[in-house]
Amino acid sequence: MLRHFEISYLVYKRIFLFTIQVNESPPHMKKVLWVIALSFLFSSVDAQESSCLQNLNFLIGHVEKNYPGFADKVTSKNQNAYHNFKKALQSKAESVSSPDCAKILNEFLAYFKDGHLQLIVVSGPVAYSFLYPNRNYPRDYPVHPTTYFEKLDDNTALVRMRSFYQREYPKVDSIIKTNKTSLSQVSQLIIDVRGNEGGATFTYAPILPYLGLDSIQHIGFDVLATEDNIEAYRELMESPYMPEEQKPYLQRNIDMMKASPNQLVSLTEDYAEYINQDEQIHSIIILIDNNCGSTTEHFLFAAKQSPYVTLMGEHSIGMYDYGDMRKFDIPNSNWHVWTATNRSRRLNQGGGIDNIGITPDVFLNHNRDWIKEAVQYFQIDKPKKTTK
Repeated sequence: MLRHFEISYLVYKRIFLFTIQVNESPPHMKKVLWVIALSFLFSSVDAQESSCLQNLNFLIGHVEKNYPGFADKVTSKNQNAYHNFKKALQSKAESVSSPDCAKILNEFLAYFKDGHLQLIVVSGPVAYSFLYPNRNYPRDYPVHPTTYFEKLDDNTALVRMRSFYQREYPKVDSIIKTNKTSLSQVSQLIIDVRGNEGGATFTYAPILPYLGLDSIQHIGFDVLATEDNIEAYRELMESPYMPEEQKPYLQRNIDMMKASPNQLVSLTEDYAEYINQDEQIHSIIILIDNNCGSTTEHFLFAAKQSPYVTLMGEHSIGMYDYGDMRKFDIPNSNWHVWTATNRSRRLNQGGGIDNIGITPDVFLNHNRDWIKEAVQYFQIDKPKKTTK
């Protein structure tokens, strides 16, 4: 139920407005209008009373049906506890208004301890989020907010990649192509991905030829082939930022999902991706922090395979085991929920990193200038590959 003062405000406001309309009506219509008005008034309040519970039940149903991590995180061992947790939230949802409802929905999502489960309002993230489980201190060092290239000296270049979102692909591709000559003239490269929360794997593809890799070994993902997830893939294929060469691959994935409804479908086997190297850069430092997650961690898994790459900074978020996020609207609200659609087969090998992250080779103090630290590290010691 709404709080008493909220009900009173709604009731008196609507009574006042309807009173004006009724008093201006013919006498024989006044009684009829009052019956209609009061019926509408209280049915509207009742609808508002139940809206949070309706939203919560929609979210519960959506996650239980479409989230590929649900079967991993709700098992026979904790099923009763999960059931009681749900019931408690549903009871709370019956007696809150809209601002507090967002906290209840986020409390449900937080149960799964997965940063890829996010409740978002149109104007941005809600107040309570489980997006950064590893972040435990404020960011007080400068991180450049955009993507750019800079030649730091005759032998060192910097590529800053702030995001791997789809819309960033044209910018990343353009920067790498435009500075191809400059990249060929240096033997030391700093790639700064601090604050990069992920996006799409094709966005970072232009930088791969500069990592000193002949091939990249990939451990694949299995996608949960529900109707909602299939529809989300269709919408992705229609994105204006989706490269044309990626669309046949997406259509193939959709066809495979439709052939095995409601099952985990292996869209790709574990495989080797062969890279055409443009230029050999002998020393590469990648700057990471605990805002790096999702697709950015996928990039780090690839980069770590190069003997020329050193990771410097701090642990990444640890938001990778369930990925390929899609957005779903919550009916009758200005909220939507982001959920993962696939499950990494690293989990089958005990290699999950959620809420753990990827460890850097060299830790850096966050109150220092990390780019200067990286340049100095080139001078002190050539980056070496270490065993992870």
